[in-house]
This record gives sequence, structure tokens and C-alpha cells, in this order.
Amino acid sequence: MIVKKNEYSNFKLDGFEQNAVFLTEGKEYLVLAIEGSDFRLFDDIGEPVLYPSSFFEIVDCSCDDWVKITDEDGEIIHYGYKEFSDRYFFEDFFDDKEENVKSVLNFLKKYDKKLAQKLIDVRFSANSAKNIVNIIKELK
Repeated sequence: MIVKKNEYSNFKLDGFEQNAVFLTEGKEYLVLAIEGSDFRLFDDIGEPVLYPSSFFEIVDCSCDDWVKITDEDGEIIHYGYKEFSDRYFFEDFFDDKEENVKSVLNFLKKYDKKLAQKLIDVRFSANSAKNIVNIIKELK
């Protein structure tokens, strides 16, 4: 699914006012998953972040490579790319779990190599854990 960013918006996250500084008005973004009523996508620095769906208009709604995962009650817990279908995939990514970091970086490199490099530069600096630095070296 491809979406295009609408006009600049603010939103509340955990009760605090946030803004979409890492999104560009009019730019198209690849949606990785729909979680609740939010879209998870790579923002302008390559982070796989959740944003309210109201920020976007749908440009291309094809979801051919997506999977739907439900819990035991039939509630959808993931609707998006199968690479990210584990219930806590993105939480583990942000906790720097090696397998999840590799998956995101490999996926992002296929989608946009420059954005992948930006994510490496911004998120995984020289101060990163040693195993993350080794993952990055492997992927280059």
C-alpha cells in the first residue's frame, strides 16, 4: 500500500503533543502494516514508525504481499508484510534485537538504499551495541 502525506498535522502520543517532523507533505510512503487505525511506515529517516492514518491519502491500495494475523479471539493483530508479522516485531526492533534489525535493514535496502543508509547513520551510530555494528557491516 502506498500513501501520500496530507498537510502537516500534530497528534497526541501517550498524552503528549507530537508532530510529524520526519514526514514530508506530498511525499509518498510505503505502508509496512496497519495497526489499529494507524499506518506503520518508514519515515524520512528510515524509522518504521506508526502515524495516524488520517495524515495520509491512499495512492495505491494493493496489498498482495500482506498477511493477516489474528489472535485467539479473531482480533487482527497484524495486517501487513509477512516479514514483520510477529506480534512484537517492531518492539524488538527498537530494542535492537539482531534478527529484527537485520529484517528491517534488508527490507529497507530493497525499497530504498539511500533511506537504509540514513537509518544506519541516524539510529545506529558508532555508539551502538557491538552486535548492531557487526550486522551493519554484514549488510554493506
